[in-house]
Amino acid sequence: MKDEHITLMPTAIEEQETTINLSYADKKAYVYTSKISVARSLADLCTQHQDETEVVRCDEGGFEAALPISWVTIRPKKKRQITEEQRRALTERLAAIRQK
Repeated sequence: MKDEHITLMPTAIEEQETTINLSYADKKAYVYTSKISVARSLADLCTQHQDETEVVRCDEGGFEAALPISWVTIRPKKKRQITEEQRRALTERLAAIRQK
């Protein structure tokens, strides 16, 4: 799948969607997306784990893949706890990178 070029029709941000259908009978999660960045991530997963995944659909309208249901988790994003000193160091490092 990595060698194939994923081409999705341009859609307004309001119309882009990603859905996850969990099929407990066959223990698979069917992930459909019309968002190109998510489609590329799914395609990469399918390439790297060909024995566990399957590309169900790849056309101009969207990309759909079947993944093991155990890969699906829902959790809040971890907030990074840093000190003011660490924050200043990161800010300086980022400023140095931007100047290059």
